[in-house]
Amino acid sequence: MARSVMGQTGTTVLSDEKIQYKVAQKRTIRYRYDRLSDGGFLAVVMGPFHSRTYGAVGFGVTKTSAKRALIRTLANEHNYLGTVLFSDVDESDTVGINRASTSNDRKPIPITSLAALGSAGM
Repeated sequence: MARSVMGQTGTTVLSDEKIQYKVAQKRTIRYRYDRLSDGGFLAVVMGPFHSRTYGAVGFGVTKTSAKRALIRTLANEHNYLGTVLFSDVDESDTVGINRASTSNDRKPIPITSLAALGSAGM
């Protein structure tokens, strides 16, 4: 495959490989392992949170067999043939958490009656 540059926006170079990489990243499913009381493992899909595959499981005696069972379940029941990546962070647990890097220093203030009155038609 030829490395052709299609364009550039600011400092970001648009190429076929970059676009394929971004599309592949969006298709990546994250999973984690849960240890069961009988000694087996459960591979559970942890993200993306909004995906239809969220919560899909695969059972196995070892971690590798649980992962293979999860991949098989994703292929058979959800028609997913993409990449799976181990992660122990569940996105549903972090919804609504404000990170310091994205928040600003301003404090929320109550809306006053003057601010609530619109200027349209007044």
